[in-house]
Amino acid sequence: MPAAPAPLDARSISLSLPAAPAHPLPLRVLSVHRRVLNLLDDAERIIAVVTPEVGDGPFHIVLQQPTSFGFARPDMAGQWLGQNLMLGDQRIDCLQARRWNPALAPAPLSPRALSALDACARAAEAFRNRWKSMDRATVKRMQTGAALIAEGVHQSDERALHQGVSLLMGLGPGLTPAGDDYLLGVLARLHMDAAGPDADAMARLITAAAATTTRLSRAWLQHAAQGRFDARWHGLQEALLAANEEDVCQAMQRILNVGVSSGPVALSGFLQT
Repeated sequence: MPAAPAPLDARSISLSLPAAPAHPLPLRVLSVHRRVLNLLDDAERIIAVVTPEVGDGPFHIVLQQPTSFGFARPDMAGQWLGQNLMLGDQRIDCLQARRWNPALAPAPLSPRALSALDACARAAEAFRNRWKSMDRATVKRMQTGAALIAEGVHQSDERALHQGVSLLMGLGPGLTPAGDDYLLGVLARLHMDAAGPDADAMARLITAAAATTTRLSRAWLQHAAQGRFDARWHGLQEALLAANEEDVCQAMQRILNVGVSSGPVALSGFLQT
């Protein structure tokens, strides 16, 4: 009988996830990627086991070392009990994992920080080409939805916000459609700037419309509606608070590097809000 594989050690766990469930939490594999293993619990919530290169996120368990997820396959059953997450014979040991807080702390940005952000955006090729992979009709709808969101935020007009969310939610192909990426960037800006009523209105609208997009994108947006974002956005906030242009450009580049267009489009939502 072959020996069980060596356990994988978790480095960190998002505070939005249970650290040590007291009762077995049934899981099944949703999808397997090179650096991400997406799981579903019995309430259809996503838990992502990720390699260190991906890093901390709102629903992430980050492993201590890079690994292959070849042991997993879609629909494989598993469970999370106490300090151990089990998938077949593979155990993920969470005993030493630190707890990571995905919530952005509200901290309005200074004019100097905004100037640095604008300068970095003008210099970034990925940002300038953010619409490049989209067809003309999608770009037009993106721009119309973005204008409505900006109008809704600047004029506290919930009707415009609703129209913008309706145009953008689920727009475009992929696991996280471009319209959703834009909305995530909008939410990051509103939560970072503590834009109370507007953030609350956007959270309500996005939560209500979330069923119209992909399961994975819905998870990102539902966490973002509660002010929870991955480490890249936290890094951008830290750089902006220090208002150091070089640090801002580096933090922004880490967001721009996400996916083919996800990062650039999300950053566009952040900048245009």
